[in-house]
Amino acid sequence: MLADVPNQYVRDRLMDYIVTQLEDDQKERAKKAVFSDLNATELEQYSALIEKKAEENKPKTREEMIARIVGKRPLTTDSEKERVVNQAYALDQVDMDDDLTPQPGFSIRNYERLEPLSHSVFRPGLRELTPEESVLNTGVDIDKDCDQIRTMIACFVDGKGWTADQFRWTLGNVSRQQLTTFLLERGPKQGANKPIFQHAWEFFKKREMLGLPLAEVSEENAIVLQERDINRANKRQSQSTDGKESSSKRRRTRRA
Repeated sequence: MLADVPNQYVRDRLMDYIVTQLEDDQKERAKKAVFSDLNATELEQYSALIEKKAEENKPKTREEMIARIVGKRPLTTDSEKERVVNQAYALDQVDMDDDLTPQPGFSIRNYERLEPLSHSVFRPGLRELTPEESVLNTGVDIDKDCDQIRTMIACFVDGKGWTADQFRWTLGNVSRQQLTTFLLERGPKQGANKPIFQHAWEFFKKREMLGLPLAEVSEENAIVLQERDINRANKRQSQSTDGKESSSKRRRTRRA
């Protein structure tokens, strides 16, 4: 139902259409007509943010997709190139808008079966834990589901700060195929029994405790994201009051 769609989402889509589809002589008139509640400065700032987001969402070139996985390292065989491109496509198919609200009690981190991470999460390539990491206690309560972890991986891996290869190396003995398979799964519980899920949660939990960002966000973008997340949280809360049966039915439909 239209009433269930967050207000800011609709506004973002309208602004995106205006700045990407209309002719230049039509844009300003359309902005003022649709967003009459905004003054000239607010319109300019809002339009610039949406234009920047549209630019970022443009289809990536093959070279950009490969760089997100391996960085500048040259690929020597066609089979390796194929595996790398497959992983890049898997990253692009992850739902980037998944609600990352913590879910305490989702699962348990089993440190007896799976050793804690031995490589640093602070910077790619660090083989030993930093002094700050060595005293961290992440606990055993995994408070993110599998879809949320997939979204966090896709947000985090950009080929500039961290590549996918650097990320999986930090997790330990994780092969390229194991990461690709996990990224392609769908559903909050799909992949919960795999070591990569527990290790990835530990990775992001440590970075959270160290005050490190999931992704670099400008101050202006942070305001937009905060409003978007508030809308999502309100929507989720509204859905949760409809009854367990209908809620689970909608969740199965959405994840299908």
